Amino acid sequence: MSPLVPLCPPIDLSPSPLSGVGAVKSLRFGVGNRGVLPFCYPSTNLRSYRMPRKSAAAQATPIGESRKSLQPPVALSRAEALLFREIIAACDPVHFTQSDLPLLSRYVEAITLAEQAAEHLRDEGPVIQGRPSPWLTVSEKAIRAVVALSMRLRLSPQSRLDPKTAGRKPGGRPSAYELMDGENR
Repeated sequence: MSPLVPLCPPIDLSPSPLSGVGAVKSLRFGVGNRGVLPFCYPSTNLRSYRMPRKSAAAQATPIGESRKSLQPPVALSRAEALLFREIIAACDPVHFTQSDLPLLSRYVEAITLAEQAAEHLRDEGPVIQGRPSPWLTVSEKAIRAVVALSMRLRLSPQSRLDPKTAGRKPGGRPSAYELMDGENR
């Protein structure tokens, strides 16, 4: 790698009889995504002058610094806030980010509404005076919301399952060779 020249020498812009371009071809300015740099570079590949990528140690979070867990919004009821904290505590600390807060709040509200609808249906029954209970519709829509949000938040077993390794779980069905080995004993 050639050294950087701190001050740019004067540039001859007249065409050269050999290259047809002039002396500008021999120097390159450090023009990139950050603008013009105050150095002139020899006409080599500019990629060699980029900063090296950060090491894994530099990108890691320091040991003393911990991520702050999400807190339930003030708008949630006491039961919803309790459920919110239970879900946060049951998951990996890095599972949720601040951008998940609105979805997680709606998820908790939908679960609470589905439980409330189920309680009304247990007490009053699915049919009231010969007509379907309005709580059936509330229950159905709340359960749909719970299912959709659990997939988006990666809380359901199906959303956590890796489709590439779905059939390769140890302890599944024994192979034909294992069955034949068991018959010979």
